Amino acid sequence: MKKIILTAMTATLLSAPTLAQDKLFDGGYIGAEAGVVDSQFTAGGYIGYRKQLKNDFVVGLEGSYSYYDIKTRPRFNRDRDGFGAAGVIGKVYGRGLFFGTAGYLNAKTDVSGPIGDFSKRRHGYSVGGGYEHKITDYLSARVKTEYVDMGERLSGVKATAGISFNF
Repeated sequence: MKKIILTAMTATLLSAPTLAQDKLFDGGYIGAEAGVVDSQFTAGGYIGYRKQLKNDFVVGLEGSYSYYDIKTRPRFNRDRDGFGAAGVIGKVYGRGLFFGTAGYLNAKTDVSGPIGDFSKRRHGYSVGGGYEHKITDYLSARVKTEYVDMGERLSGVKATAGISFNF
């Protein structure tokens, strides 16, 4: 898998820059993603808007939703769902976009176990980056890694892969 990603990134870097009229990453998009957070499965979606500038730099905003089920101990279960808003900045090379993100997170944790149930809402931040590749004019695939910090010893790395519809 690492060889495939490295090969794709190298091929994109070596390809010709996008022409100014080819605004591949300009406009709205919506997508779904799945991956892992500290060895636990996560899934969610995202929606956003990007503007591709004349020099092939991209700026935008993205909103996201994630859900994951965390097994902490044999008889305890933690469900977490969260919303986020992030700024996006990147650079287009050929049909690919290398990007970075930084933003705000708001997550709700539900814990259930033998001594009862409770919920708590937390606020935090994320910083990360990734690569997105245009498959067609309207379809793209991406990989993304983020550091997520929700305070109170709740931080970790989130790695996802997703597919987007661009409009």
